[in-house]
Amino acid sequence: MATERLSLRIDADLKKRLEREAQAEKRAAVRATVSEADEGAFISQEAMDAWISSWGKASKLPPPEPDIHIVSTDR
Repeated sequence: MATERLSLRIDADLKKRLEREAQAEKRAAVRATVSEADEGAFISQEAMDAWISSWGKASKLPPPEPDIHIVSTDR
């Protein structure tokens, strides 16, 4: 897929608001990821590699399910 550059001018206040929103989204994504990791279910590199290798093929695999489960003794 070809890409093209897009640029536009926005005022400084809007830029700051957009940057704050982007940071808030990033923090929310990190919190969600940490929460998922705390559950102890992970997808192995092998499963991810197999899934990604199937992209663009007629026999594309579905997204992998967690295949590594770690039981925490801290709970």
